[in-house]
Amino acid sequence: MNLHLLSEYSSHNLGDAVIYETLAQLAAPLVVRSRMAPGERRHARGLQGAVPSTPTDAWLSVGGDVFNNARPALLTRRFACQLLQLAVAPPARCFAFGQSVPASCRGLAFGLLARAMRRLAGVTVRDEASHQRLREAGVAAELSWDIAFAYRPVGAALPAACQLLEQAGVDPARCVLISVREFDAMYPHDNERFVTRIAELCRLLRGRGHQPALLLQADAAGSDSDRRVAARIGARVADLPVIDPFAAAPHGHPVDALLGLLALARGAVAVRYHTAVLRLLAGLVPYSLHYSVKGRDLARRLRLPGTDLDDLDPAAAIAGIEASFERDHDPWAQHAHVTQAFGAQLAQALGEAVAYPVSTR
Repeated sequence: MNLHLLSEYSSHNLGDAVIYETLAQLAAPLVVRSRMAPGERRHARGLQGAVPSTPTDAWLSVGGDVFNNARPALLTRRFACQLLQLAVAPPARCFAFGQSVPASCRGLAFGLLARAMRRLAGVTVRDEASHQRLREAGVAAELSWDIAFAYRPVGAALPAACQLLEQAGVDPARCVLISVREFDAMYPHDNERFVTRIAELCRLLRGRGHQPALLLQADAAGSDSDRRVAARIGARVADLPVIDPFAAAPHGHPVDALLGLLALARGAVAVRYHTAVLRLLAGLVPYSLHYSVKGRDLARRLRLPGTDLDDLDPAAAIAGIEASFERDHDPWAQHAHVTQAFGAQLAQALGEAVAYPVSTR
């Protein structure tokens, strides 16, 4: 049996790579097939390529903020393509899981999305704002968490992370990982202001005896690559380490390296959403610098320390970052909820009466 993915993006964003790997784990024994080119899915284990002659038993619209639309009065080409995929899939066999409806999806775009989702076998979102918006638009949406909470590590995460930290001269007992990103019309934010404040935060952390290090989590197209912004921050802070999970290959896997880094580091400042999710999955608490609805929701529902990125005051943030070092998190409730919700939605799309069994601890 085959589960065909819709709305895929790229495994060169490691947050998305974890999503795809989790889907393959949860959907087993189904074969999860993707139309992404081999190069785009190379960092996501468990995905198979789409084969035109292979029958599809269910369709899944996957990903996080895939329904971004940066043109309020019109539709972007990418949004229209994503919407078309939902429109042509057999509605009784198609479901959406683990997505957010971003703030940029409004007006005409949101109306068309809601109409398409009302036809689906099931819709489960990962934040309360998206849940409320869709419910008010007549979509029978359910609320859960990001699907990565159900991820089961498969590789040698700690050795891969230790090697990267050693190569960078970083002591994990002193390390504070800071994920970064560039901003654009999809996520409006002042890039120069971001660079200035993160550089100042790094200097202040260093002055407190910590070892700040920038974490590269995405190396995809356009603004979804962390390398340029990391270089700009590094130009303002001498000898600032940059930890690159993609450099774990060919002897290690980037997803394993990312998981290991977030489990080993003394602290984590999560600008990127999946930095926070994977730190929590490791049983530790991040300091959240959220810039969109998904991050704000995660921080609010799990009472994470942090602030909206627009409100970041580096000096004021130090106490909260240091306090987060001492906090643990048990991710089992999120893991169990996602696993059960996914099983129920998949069973409905397959026309089965009983959902797949929930994983045991």
